[in-house]
Amino acid sequence: MGKEKKDLEFDGKIALFEGKPFTGFCVQHIDYMGQHHVERSSLDVFGSEGHYKNGKKDGLWTYWYPEGQKSSEAHYKDGVENGVTTRWYQNSQQLSEKHYKDGVEDGVSTYWNPNGQKSSEAHYKEGTLMGPHITWHQNGQIKNKEHYKDGKREGLRVSWHDNGQKSTEVNYKDGKEDGLVIWWHEDGKKKGEKSFKDGKLNGLWTEWSEDGKKTYEKHFVDGKEQ
Repeated sequence: MGKEKKDLEFDGKIALFEGKPFTGFCVQHIDYMGQHHVERSSLDVFGSEGHYKNGKKDGLWTYWYPEGQKSSEAHYKDGVENGVTTRWYQNSQQLSEKHYKDGVEDGVSTYWNPNGQKSSEAHYKEGTLMGPHITWHQNGQIKNKEHYKDGKREGLRVSWHDNGQKSTEVNYKDGKEDGLVIWWHEDGKKKGEKSFKDGKLNGLWTEWSEDGKKTYEKHFVDGKEQ
């Protein structure tokens, strides 16, 4: 027989019923205004429902907003997320989809804006960023493209203005800026460039105005201005 969440006690993340780890179905009801939990609301709106096994969340759990729209679905094993977790905005548009293994992100994690436009896509391995990472402007134009290795940026990172013009190019080595960095005005004209070595400024730093006039120039060695 299922239990209300209010019938359970919790010792950390372990759900207990009559002092013992609970196994079975559980629901949590909320009032329509979402201000507090009640056994039954006038509209019988669920806050969450799912199963416990030996006091830990197990299998599919579903969650709802106070107004009744589904807010998320998550799969659990031994009390931690394991599998696909999906979240929605209150307008029912999908917000995110993440893959978990033993409680940490593992695989592709994707986010969307409320208008349905994809906002980001990242790859994880055992909870660490690994591989391509892309973000988008709200108008659908790509905002950033970069690559991660063991949680650190590695290789070329390119950014664009929301009009599609390239805004920045920078290279990374072991998470640090390394090499020439270039950035552009929204009209495509070069705005500046500077060089790094192992994360420190090294070489000439120059900037230009939109009409092409040089506005800044300094020389650096090992992070120090000369």
